[in-house]
Amino acid sequence: MKDCKIIVALTTYKGRIYNPKFPVCLRSIINQKTKIPFKVVLVLSTEEFKNKNEVPEDIRLMDEKLENFEILYTERNTKALKKYNPVNRKYYKLPIISIGDDTIYSDTLVDTCYKEYIKKPYACHAGRVGKVGAIKVPWLIRVFPPNCMAWIHEDWFDKSFIQHDDLFYGLRLLLAGTPVIKHPEWENLVVKCGYYGQKKTLGDEYRKISEPDIIKNFFKEIFNEKNEFV
Repeated sequence: MKDCKIIVALTTYKGRIYNPKFPVCLRSIINQKTKIPFKVVLVLSTEEFKNKNEVPEDIRLMDEKLENFEILYTERNTKALKKYNPVNRKYYKLPIISIGDDTIYSDTLVDTCYKEYIKKPYACHAGRVGKVGAIKVPWLIRVFPPNCMAWIHEDWFDKSFIQHDDLFYGLRLLLAGTPVIKHPEWENLVVKCGYYGQKKTLGDEYRKISEPDIIKNFFKEIFNEKNEFV
């Protein structure tokens, strides 16, 4: 897409992509009321979708016919992390709006996020921001500017942060010295949210371990490693 100014990135999995509500989520992002050239990128893993025909036909047709929509296939299934890393590798010069796949968004999402990014293009902008020690943890809706994160090998994500992608982003932002700005009014950009296609028990196990413990264990392990993950 020519002159694209910003990317809207999301990912999903088989337990959700077949749900009839998922295309509604996609269309709420694709059909934005804005003059800003943008592209929606849906990242899918070939570990999960071994054949492109496993993707619902209506979504494949969107990919074929819509200029501002793309299915980006990546080999490794890094769960929620894959909504950012593969997109950043391909569109490294552009800011990325990172969103969830279980939500219908306002048609002003792109306009609102882009205007805040332009004001402070050096910062990460987020609808909600938590805190774990010195780490600011962005979530809900996030705008990641180009070159905003330190690189931590994806093996470490699998090993220590697999259900904590928000915390993983926060740590990488901190290591890169990128400030995080909270925009509580962005909650109004969420029209409807529902965890369709996802078991209610998802995440119960990792919640038994606190986020500060995850950070402590990560640094303890990384300094004990013999540069296994570069």
